[in-house]
Amino acid sequence: MKLSQILPLVVGGAVAGMVLSGASPAQALSYTFSFSNVEGTVPGTVSGTIVLPDGDGTSAATSVLITSAPGGLGYDPTGFDFVSNTVENLFVVSGGNIDAANSAFIGFFNGGTALSLKNTLADGSTFLDALNGSNLGATGVRDASSATLTYGAASTPVPFDTPAGQAMATVGSLFALGLMRQAKKRLAVKKLVVNPMETVVS
Repeated sequence: MKLSQILPLVVGGAVAGMVLSGASPAQALSYTFSFSNVEGTVPGTVSGTIVLPDGDGTSAATSVLITSAPGGLGYDPTGFDFVSNTVENLFVVSGGNIDAANSAFIGFFNGGTALSLKNTLADGSTFLDALNGSNLGATGVRDASSATLTYGAASTPVPFDTPAGQAMATVGSLFALGLMRQAKKRLAVKKLVVNPMETVVS
């Protein structure tokens, strides 16, 4: 393969490596939520986190975790991720905050524990309960009108580091480009020495 054929490949590899190393994948933001018992049988407050894509708009959560819940539930739901089995998963972010009036979620953990955040399938109620039949939070922490449901602002996104593989591809491509330029210069010098220009004297 000739140098003129290899050079575009090396330059293309270097450019692609620089573009990939400079690009960051879409970042996710973590919001908080909490609600308190109003009509249920377990007094206290439930708190958790919701992970959504960065930016305003409508999207589904990639994670909804309970971080604290009343001990009176009889089980510890902290760490449960309710996104694995959702019936409704719709969050509207406007101005960097979750719009509670237009967001709804209901998910299950292990098929029995239900978390509802103003879901439209249960008349807009919010609850955490070990769901038995259709009690909709009556035996757990429940706020039928979602009046106590609040969402906290997003945390600052964690910046993404350039993965080592991308950095190495960029450095390797630039190194190869440098070697190719040196080889091209050496070939040009050899060509001048082997085939010197002839001067015709008349």
